[in-house]
Amino acid sequence: MDLEPKKIEMLNDFFKPKKFNLNRLNRLIEIQKSRLNQCFKGSNKVAISLELTKRENYFFKRRSIRTFLNKSLSFEDFSNLLINSLGVRPDSNTLQPYSLDRRPYPSAGGLNLVNFVVFINNVEGLKKGYYFFNPYKQKLIKLNIKVNIKSILKHSKNVDLMNFCFALFILSYSKPGIIKYGLRGYKYALIEVGHASQNILLYSTYFDMNGVCLGAFDEELADKRFKILKGQKLEYVVVIGKNV
Repeated sequence: MDLEPKKIEMLNDFFKPKKFNLNRLNRLIEIQKSRLNQCFKGSNKVAISLELTKRENYFFKRRSIRTFLNKSLSFEDFSNLLINSLGVRPDSNTLQPYSLDRRPYPSAGGLNLVNFVVFINNVEGLKKGYYFFNPYKQKLIKLNIKVNIKSILKHSKNVDLMNFCFALFILSYSKPGIIKYGLRGYKYALIEVGHASQNILLYSTYFDMNGVCLGAFDEELADKRFKILKGQKLEYVVVIGKNV
């Protein structure tokens, strides 16, 4: 029995936006302050200071930005960014008959539980629009999706949707994970969404770019438009552009 729709319906209901009033805000501030000096129960509270002797640029330069420089990304840089972050590794080999070729981030059981749709906005040599990224063949496939990206991201505030280079729509496809792991497979798909988004964010700093991760979007509209595979669901959007 395919339990995926039931699981998704339960989670959608649980995560429906709640009214963010003053009481909720004060409670959130109180909780966050308490985390500054937190430790696990049963610990002896002995704190050992660590020493930072080397800072990697990938991590130091990464930050969330919502405003972008109106500058295009070359097709070569875009290709390298996408393939190195999300494409199949050149030394790929499968461990199990149900595993797919390895990508450059962890995936439960090698099942590869995410898919990618890219919206091109300002990449040299590419027409504006939606594309499916096939990580196995390392190709973009033009999609016949006629919806304005602003309509999908209408719940995301103060994001520059004029000058960004591209947006990565990360969709979970948890059916293989649920078959192998039960309902836990959906959790593994969400974890993989995070792995993939971190890859694209960190490597984008190499090209003097950064981005912003968005979890607020029109889910109903996205579910109607992104029908690449049955059971697929948009989970996360990463908007990437040149640093101002």
